[in-house]
Amino acid sequence: MGIRSTARLLKIAINTVLARIKKIAQSIIQPVVPLNQTYEVDELCTFVKHKENKIWVVYALCKETGKVVSFNIGKRTNKTCNPNH
Repeated sequence: MGIRSTARLLKIAINTVLARIKKIAQSIIQPVVPLNQTYEVDELCTFVKHKENKIWVVYALCKETGKVVSFNIGKRTNKTCNPNH
């Protein structure tokens, strides 16, 4: 569901939805990534306001547990994919 759909469903402003998402995102603590396990990395592309303003979500899943062990959000650069970002 997109930002606009979420705002309509909750009957709140789009800026309120974005502010809440940002607040929640800032409180997320990334887990420690254990060594000697197999991980699967994938990416998702979306945009903010217009299609030229692309934002990428890059995330890694532990294949054994299915849990997200790392993620980054931003422009599609080496920095976005860097686990130490």
